[in-house]
Amino acid sequence: MMMMMPKSMRISTSNPKLWIVVAIGVTGIIVLADAERRRRRRRRRDKALEREDFGALVKRFELLPFPQPPPPAARLPLSGLTFAVKDIFEVKGQVTGFGNPDWERTHDEAEKTAAAITILLKNGATCVGSTVLDELSFGITGENVHYGTPVNPQRTSHNPGGSSSGSAVAVAAQLVDFALGTDTIGCVRIPAAYCGVLGYRPSHGAVSMIGVLPNSQSLDTVGWLARDPSILHRVGHALLKLNSVEPRRTRHILFADDLFELSKIPKQRTTYILNKVVENLSGYQAPKFMNLGQYIASNVSSLKRFYEQSTNLESGMETLKALSAVTILLQRYEFKTNHEEWVNLVKPKLGPDASDHVQAAIKTDYENIKDLYKVRAEVRSAFRTLLKDDGLLVIPTVADSPLKRDPEKGSSSEFFDRAVILSSISSMSGCCQATVPLGKHDEDLSSVSFAACHGSDKFLLDTILEIHSSLQEQASLISHSLPLVNTNGHLDALELPKEKTVKSFGSVMASAISNHVKTSQVNQAVENGSGSNIPMVMKVSSAVRCDLCDADCNSIVDYEKHLLGKKHKERLEAMNAPSVTLSQRTSNRIGNTCTTGQVGASGGGTAIPVVHGENLGGKAQNLVEGGSSIYSSKICTLCNVVCNSEIVFADHLAGKKHAAQAAAMASNSILKDKDEKGPREMKNSQPACCQVCKINFNSPEVPSSHLLGKKHQKNLEKQKKPASDTTTTHTQMKPVNEREKKAQSNNASNSNLQWLNKKTPSQLNSTDVDLETKKRKIMDGGGQANAFRTCYICNVVCNSETVFNSHLAGQKHAAMVLLRS
Repeated sequence: MMMMMPKSMRISTSNPKLWIVVAIGVTGIIVLADAERRRRRRRRRDKALEREDFGALVKRFELLPFPQPPPPAARLPLSGLTFAVKDIFEVKGQVTGFGNPDWERTHDEAEKTAAAITILLKNGATCVGSTVLDELSFGITGENVHYGTPVNPQRTSHNPGGSSSGSAVAVAAQLVDFALGTDTIGCVRIPAAYCGVLGYRPSHGAVSMIGVLPNSQSLDTVGWLARDPSILHRVGHALLKLNSVEPRRTRHILFADDLFELSKIPKQRTTYILNKVVENLSGYQAPKFMNLGQYIASNVSSLKRFYEQSTNLESGMETLKALSAVTILLQRYEFKTNHEEWVNLVKPKLGPDASDHVQAAIKTDYENIKDLYKVRAEVRSAFRTLLKDDGLLVIPTVADSPLKRDPEKGSSSEFFDRAVILSSISSMSGCCQATVPLGKHDEDLSSVSFAACHGSDKFLLDTILEIHSSLQEQASLISHSLPLVNTNGHLDALELPKEKTVKSFGSVMASAISNHVKTSQVNQAVENGSGSNIPMVMKVSSAVRCDLCDADCNSIVDYEKHLLGKKHKERLEAMNAPSVTLSQRTSNRIGNTCTTGQVGASGGGTAIPVVHGENLGGKAQNLVEGGSSIYSSKICTLCNVVCNSEIVFADHLAGKKHAAQAAAMASNSILKDKDEKGPREMKNSQPACCQVCKINFNSPEVPSSHLLGKKHQKNLEKQKKPASDTTTTHTQMKPVNEREKKAQSNNASNSNLQWLNKKTPSQLNSTDVDLETKKRKIMDGGGQANAFRTCYICNVVCNSETVFNSHLAGQKHAAMVLLRS
């Protein structure tokens, strides 16, 4: 007989109070469970810290180095150094884990030690263990749900980056002197940036991959990490078997302006540090700014088929996205080729990120394999053309801050996509790349990467060794300064505790700071061609005064806005508006009136009146508003032109407009007053020339000794003219542009242009001795680097502005202008 429950104890399931109680209970259980998981996670992290290895090592063992050679042989280069290896390198007698217990369970012990480890042991280093990595080396966060995520010593609450996470942590925590990893798509560079250590990805194929488990053979390289640049350098020499001596080459630096738009670290911070370092070192050219995405779009035609639909093919950023997509497809295809059979057979237990990557690789159908390898080949060719053997490409290493430690959440697609865009550059081009830490910005670690052409590993390693200390010094100074001021791309200002350094362009910034530098000195600097690179020193104060406009600004931000305003611009134009009338020329010339200012004249093939300094500030401002960098602006003081990059500036100097204006300036002998006292009036006397012999004289009349000489008489006979025609052969020298027209219309007179210079045209065009060699010779003789002036038409370097102006007014320059045009 079934007992009946008392009516008072019966609870109706339709009672809403019941469900409220149940919901509260379930919520409490979930909260408690989550709190317990967090406590366990903290205990694991604390336990890793207590182990004093930060969870970096997965196995501990010791591989002793080869014996030292007996004296008097030199000590082995890596003697006394310890290192760890990513658990992807085979070690004899050990099972390589590949970051996954199922892989370790289904594979046997290695019969040989990886070639890279053997090389290091032969050079005196000691191996102390293997390190944690992302599962199957397929990730960039550094997380591993099986062996635990290594603790980033720099930021313990954030991931160390991957896939060589344990190697980076072991170096950052000073557990070893250096560590080996592998780099497929940033697997060494990313953790180096997040852990604040040096990371190096060598040229693809430069270090043997024998004994290293593959992820994607077309992208895989052996990489290494270190705290000390000298150790990074020595390890590189050992693994790459480099020559100890190599001729020094001038460094040409290219700054990928568009890639720094992806980074959350302000672009002007890296630019300022780099410019400061280059200024203090010899053999380094000033950085040239470029749009790398547009360069790739123009030189890698096979990439167009990978653009998304309705994509602007001229967009550099879309090109970079397409390149990263090709990189991922190539990695997945080769991973599937290597490991599909094992994945399908074993069905390994994987973490969230690794599972997504592996399943995407296994399930994707690849129909355009040849196109992937074609893109890779074209990218390599394009970068070989871009960098040659002396180029350094400066790019950001990472775009975002490291993710917080949460193995269950995984990484976001946006974080992954932005990271791959930056990492795919060297992975697809095969270039070598070094990651260098640059201190902290706010709470994030800052870093920058230098890439060199495939095969230029020694060149890059030597560069990092040379500039590392200067980079750290400038990074330390800027890290302790006030925040950067960015006025929407117009001006980038940096406030230091005791001074303010301003990079000025044109005359907008220069002539306004008259309370620190006289206006005349600023104008002179712009006339000398250095208007885009004028250092100013100004003490930081709460109020800043513009003496030009007699106005007080409450802060430096307001002051910079004032410099770009209409009132300041009008005052500036009024100040630079004095005029001077040039001396009257001969009867076949017209007396022209020119306005002097900060920059030179512009014109066509004839000497025409030109307003100097015409709206240079507006031109420079328009360039910056269009996206150009302040540091890349270059001014041609001869043609009144503002160029947005060094490349455009060089093209302008070699162009017809500049050549014609230089010819006009040379013929008119326009001189600039060095004391800023105003233009000086030219003398009416003109140098005479013998039109028969095509010789120019300093005196106003042809010397009688020449008229009676053998050369003059011989030339008279050649022309077969009556003697009476030679009695008045001396006239004033005609303008260069008129001689140019005559030379173009009469082929016979072209050969007589050599009278302007004793050298032949081939000698005038000779560039056997490059400009950098000439500059070094001048510096060796005591010249100042900031006083150099270069004439690209004549391939001449002058050690001062005075010599440069004399060269512009000389015969050689006039002859080269005629020959070039």
